[in-house]
Amino acid sequence: MHETYCFWVWLYRILGMDNHKMANVLSHFETPQQLFEAPDATIVSLLGTCFSKLEADKVLKRDLRDAQNVLVQTANLGAKIITITEASYPERLRNIFDPPHLLFVQGELPEQDTLTIAMVGSRTASYYGKKMAAQLSKQLAAKGVFIVSGMARGIDGAAHQAAIEASGRTLGVLGCGLDIFYPYDTRKIREQAISHGGIVTELLPGTQPQAHIFPNRNRIITGISHGVVIVEAPEKSGALISAELANQQGREVFAIPGNIDFEGSVGANRLIKQGAKMVTEVSDILEEFEHLGLTVQYIQDEKSTMPVCLNEEEQA
Repeated sequence: MHETYCFWVWLYRILGMDNHKMANVLSHFETPQQLFEAPDATIVSLLGTCFSKLEADKVLKRDLRDAQNVLVQTANLGAKIITITEASYPERLRNIFDPPHLLFVQGELPEQDTLTIAMVGSRTASYYGKKMAAQLSKQLAAKGVFIVSGMARGIDGAAHQAAIEASGRTLGVLGCGLDIFYPYDTRKIREQAISHGGIVTELLPGTQPQAHIFPNRNRIITGISHGVVIVEAPEKSGALISAELANQQGREVFAIPGNIDFEGSVGANRLIKQGAKMVTEVSDILEEFEHLGLTVQYIQDEKSTMPVCLNEEEQA
């Protein structure tokens, strides 16, 4: 793996994978390597501005061994690192408020010109919720849409699995390192996803899942997507955090209506009342992106299957 990545990982580890701190440091140095090679006096002068005393001491040690070990681990996983400065870094993600500076990727990320839709919802989803997630994901994936979700149980798993079964593409965004299988029972879907798209995380190998990590994970799910579909969400739900993040990032927010007597539908139904677009069929999603030129196949398919008795005006 390219030695340039070693300096990125070195700084990433020193700053505790804090992207705000990374951005601050890189406003003073063009690259982490430039920081590594900077005079001691320059680094000391940035105490309190860029570094704490502990962080500055770590920088001054200029020890790359831990970073080199991360590169070996990443290579052994068959993964790659993408930095925010590279052309292959997703442009939509690069433009959010706090983009990750490093991505660890197995497989591939969505191409810039591919319609990418996030499908998220409750881990303890109902039969209805999982059925709707699978139905929509399968139809979208069959039309070439890249399906993104968080590789969790419930709605996430149903969305990933349906995209795979449609021979489509899906991206799993993890709240742990690439070498950690959480939850363990999603291992098979993760392995399939790598050959039907990819897996991505901003977290170093060995990073265990923790509650505070998942909201940060969610900003990647929404940031890399054109739109976000909330399938099923109770009143307090990570899916609602995703909806809020999507709004902040200027993404389209969709929600599937649910039974008003079911606690798991409260969040999605409320989003619809607040202005999220209600989804009852796949065209409700696709029509919002026709102006981007990303759904040509969908438009052609719909025209080709319309009854021949309709004239052009009626078809439109």
